[in-house]
Amino acid sequence: MTEKADRARPSSPPRWSSPWLFFCLVFGWSWTGWVATAVAGVSVLSPLGMGLEFVGLLGPMLGGIGFAYVTQSREGWRDYW
Repeated sequence: MTEKADRARPSSPPRWSSPWLFFCLVFGWSWTGWVATAVAGVSVLSPLGMGLEFVGLLGPMLGGIGFAYVTQSREGWRDYW
């Protein structure tokens, strides 16, 4: 079953493997949480503010995991886990 999954992945890098796309998505995710905190006028010390700040901090981690899943084969995933 893993052979079929590995064969289903293209041998050439997919268009999702662009570092610029990764940067833009991660940057956008992070700043969305932080700008929402500032625009709403919420203190970063309040529970809502801390939650929005935490959502922003998750951007690079989730982006890295997501892009590794989309652009790498199972062998490539082992480099990260």
